[in-house]
Amino acid sequence: MEKLRLLIERIAAAGRLTVGVRTAMDMIHAASVGCTLNLIRTPQEQRDPALPGRLREAVLAAITTETPTGPPSVAQRAVGLTAVLDDVPGLYTPGERALLDELLDRAAQSSLS
Repeated sequence: MEKLRLLIERIAAAGRLTVGVRTAMDMIHAASVGCTLNLIRTPQEQRDPALPGRLREAVLAAITTETPTGPPSVAQRAVGLTAVLDDVPGLYTPGERALLDELLDRAAQSSLS
């Protein structure tokens, strides 16, 4: 999950994530597990080999925007800032960082649709 988080944080830092990092991770994980279980339970001759690719594209379309349009929203800024905070270790105390993470998460979740 750490690799997934890092990839999603890069998308967020680029201003292309339309949901919070945690929500994006949860959506991708749920879709992956669901698809895998579906393929396991479906007899091989009935499996749709295109299903994983179509599901991947649907999830990506749901959590990203093609290109940033106009000025970033408060939510996009909050998600982007959260994604790059790890690049400046020692800037905040653990307590300050926890508070900032909570505030940024709240800003991101309240403004994202």
